[in-house]
Amino acid sequence: MPRGCITSEQRIGTGIGEALARITAGIENIMEDIKADLARGLRTP
Repeated sequence: MPRGCITSEQRIGTGIGEALARITAGIENIMEDIKADLARGLRTP
């Protein structure tokens, strides 16, 4: 394999890692929204 090329497994792993990072960021945003709602005294569904 030429130097600098990545395998399909590495490409898949990178894609999964990027997807997990996006999911984590989304969950963090949701948690911040919930915290803000609770700070204002609102109930979350």
